[in-house]
Amino acid sequence: MKIRGKFYAVALGVTCTAFGVSVGGLLAQAQGTSKPEVDHANATIQLGGTPLTSVTCKGEDKVVVTPGQPAVKTPYITYSGTWTGGETETPADLGESDYPLSGNLTVSNISWTINTFTDRGVLVGKAVLAPPTGATGGYSGKLVLVTQGLPSSTSAPATGRGYLLANFQGPDDGVVGTNDDYLVANVEFGQLNVAGGNGFFGDAPGAPAVPDFSVVTNTPPKGTEHC
Repeated sequence: MKIRGKFYAVALGVTCTAFGVSVGGLLAQAQGTSKPEVDHANATIQLGGTPLTSVTCKGEDKVVVTPGQPAVKTPYITYSGTWTGGETETPADLGESDYPLSGNLTVSNISWTINTFTDRGVLVGKAVLAPPTGATGGYSGKLVLVTQGLPSSTSAPATGRGYLLANFQGPDDGVVGTNDDYLVANVEFGQLNVAGGNGFFGDAPGAPAVPDFSVVTNTPPKGTEHC
């Protein structure tokens, strides 16, 4: 969804006299009313480009690989790089909101760390949408996905589910330099590999349902641990 809102303060005045205190009551009224807006946000995502590079390392946790043998530190792999591609708004929603959701999409600063014993991982990157030529809008924000599978696999591509939180960059109601409009989207990727992936957000009909992957992790977006 795309969401926005503005709020104004109400002042309460109190007057005093030499013989006591009298309540003056409300000396000012609201100068305006809040004007919220929540619109549908439905789009497909296609990402590709230069394949991500990878490094491996040992994690802080240990697991028993062979019964009766000492536990060993879990091997991890971290992929990094940039994907480019496009985002295409569902045709039925064109014109419903203030900003188009179609344009060139770049996800940069990707950090995708995977526990190779379980194939569960976390992907985070900076998502920037450039609006079509001549259109206003475009957004910049963060894509966070919990993934399952190894992107290097050719038989079973990784899948992912998470969120996209991004601020629109264009003028807000004609006012340049300020914008309180955000894209808040539940994102699903039915296919992810080192060279990109295909996903969507919203209620696009026929889209694949990705299981509700969840983790406890010290990797990004807030943590700093990765290979």
